[in-house]
Amino acid sequence: MRKLLFGTGAGVAAAALVFAGAPAGAQPQVELAPLTLHPQAQSRDTADVYIVNLKDGIAPQGVAEELGVQARHTYTKSINGFSAKLTPEQLEKVRANDKVQNISQSYRMAVEPNVKPAAVGSWGLDRIDQPALPLDDSYTPTGKGEGVTAYIIDTGIAPDHPDFGGRASVGFDATGGDGIDKQGHGTHVAGTIGSNTYGVAPAVKLVGVRVLDDQGQGTTESVVGGIDWVAQNHDENSVANMSLGGPKDPALDEAATNLVNSGVFLAVAAGNESQDAEQVSPASAEGVFTTAASDNTDTSAEFTNFGATVEGYAPGVDIVSTVPGGSTEAMSGTSMASPHVAGVGALFLGANPGTAPADVIKGLQGQASAGVVQGAPQGTLADLLQIGDL
Repeated sequence: MRKLLFGTGAGVAAAALVFAGAPAGAQPQVELAPLTLHPQAQSRDTADVYIVNLKDGIAPQGVAEELGVQARHTYTKSINGFSAKLTPEQLEKVRANDKVQNISQSYRMAVEPNVKPAAVGSWGLDRIDQPALPLDDSYTPTGKGEGVTAYIIDTGIAPDHPDFGGRASVGFDATGGDGIDKQGHGTHVAGTIGSNTYGVAPAVKLVGVRVLDDQGQGTTESVVGGIDWVAQNHDENSVANMSLGGPKDPALDEAATNLVNSGVFLAVAAGNESQDAEQVSPASAEGVFTTAASDNTDTSAEFTNFGATVEGYAPGVDIVSTVPGGSTEAMSGTSMASPHVAGVGALFLGANPGTAPADVIKGLQGQASAGVVQGAPQGTLADLLQIGDL
C-alpha cells in the first residue's frame, strides 16, 4: 500500500508553532506579523527559508529590496509575497514591517515509495458510475471532459505515456528541472484524472506542474510557486489536483484558496495519518474539495484523514493507473482518491462550461451516493463520489 507522508520524520503530526504579538522592552512597542514555525523544517535547506505574505496591493519585489533581502520566489496570484532566506535579525526586521501580513517557515514534504505492480483494470472507475454495489465491470460516462484542462501539482508528468494519447504536457517546474516525472506519483495521479484506460475524464488536457523532485520531496516554498503558476496561467475551464500536503500552514492554505478564487476547481487529498484533516494543509483550505479514501467494499480506508473539512469520499485503495515508462501500478492513499474527484470535476465542467468552483462542489455533492461509506469517523461526510449522468 502506498501512503503519502504529509511532511517527513517525527514532525509529520506535530502542530505548527504560531507566534504573534509585540517585543518586550523597547518603547514604543512594534506589533510583529504572525510567524508560523514548523518543527520538521529544521533541515539544511529549509530551516532559514520563509514565505513572506504581504498585505493586498503591496509590490513584493519592492518590499524585498526595502528590507535588503533576496527573493527566491516571487508570488503574485496564489499569495502576494515572496520567499527568502532570512537570518534571525532579518526575520525580526521583516516581522516588524507593517506591509507584512504573516510569515511561514518553509518545510519539506515527501511521498513514501511503496507501490505494488498490477495487471488488471482499476475498480475505482467502475465504482463511481453506479450508486451501489456490486460492481458491474463497466464505466460509461456520457462525456469525456472535452474542452477542460487538468493541472497536476505533484512530481511532474511523463507526457509520452501512450495512455495519455498525446494530451499531456509539462507546464511548469518549480524545482528548476525539466518537469518530467521520474518518481511516478504525479503520472499515476494524472492517469486517474484523464488517461485513456484508467482515467475518469479520458479527453481532458493534462498539464504537469512539478513541485516535488525525483525523490518525491519538495518544500512549501516550491508548492506555493507551482500553485502561483497555475493561478496565473490556467485555461478558462480548469481543474487542479493536489495529492500532497503537510501540517497546517497559512501560506499553503491561502495559496490553495486563491487558486480556487482564480476560477480553478481544486481537488485535494485529505491526508493519510488517520487524523482530523483540519490539521493538514491544503486539506483545511477554504473552497477546495477535500477527499477521503474508501476501498472496494465501500469502507473508509484505515489510513484516511477525516472530519468536517472532508467534502466526500472517493476510491483510494489499490487504484491502478499510469506510471513513467509506459507501465501501470496500483497505489493506495487519499492521493489516489483525490484525482477521481478532479476527473469528475472535469466531466462536470465539460457538460457545464464556466461553472464556478463552488458550484462544481455543490454539483458533485448533489449526485454522490449519500451515506454509503461504512466506518466513516463521526462528523465525516460518508458520501461516495458518483459521475451521475455526466
